Amino acid sequence: MQKLSLATGVIAAGDYRIGYSMELTSSNKNAQTLVQVQVDDTTTIAGGMSPKVQVAGNYTVFSGFAVVTLTNAAHTIDVDYKDLDTTETATIRNVRLELYPIP
Repeated sequence: MQKLSLATGVIAAGDYRIGYSMELTSSNKNAQTLVQVQVDDTTTIAGGMSPKVQVAGNYTVFSGFAVVTLTNAAHTIDVDYKDLDTTETATIRNVRLELYPIP
């Protein structure tokens, strides 16, 4: 499922820093949540699984950044997530995306 999407409009070609942060949990302490950050639905710049939580409903933070070369065009950056166990419910909150040009 997609949680957040950032559309840039047309930007100049160059290197950009894409930052991301979010909090993840599952309805079961033994389940894990899969998350990925993608550019234009083709390039995955971050992805992984949340660690198993000690108590169902406790949140873990997933964050970082990547430097990506973008073309002179409009781009979309999005955060997708899902629970790896289809009988459980993944929850994601406090999702943030940021984009800065690198001079």
